[in-house]
Amino acid sequence: MVTKSRVRRTRERYNKREAVAGYLFILPWIAGFLIFTAGAMIYSLRSRQDSPACGSLGWAGS
Repeated sequence: MVTKSRVRRTRERYNKREAVAGYLFILPWIAGFLIFTAGAMIYSLRSRQDSPACGSLGWAGS
């Protein structure tokens, strides 16, 4: 005879396994986003801080 607590533990274990599988499935997308999108945005903002803000701009045409 299967008790309710045993069924509940089995269901909780299954739900936890499903959650871990979901996180592992989406992990490559999150890593790619952080490296290629957010990382590039942060790098570009940081490199902007090193340059003077429009102080040395001049006419480049003829």
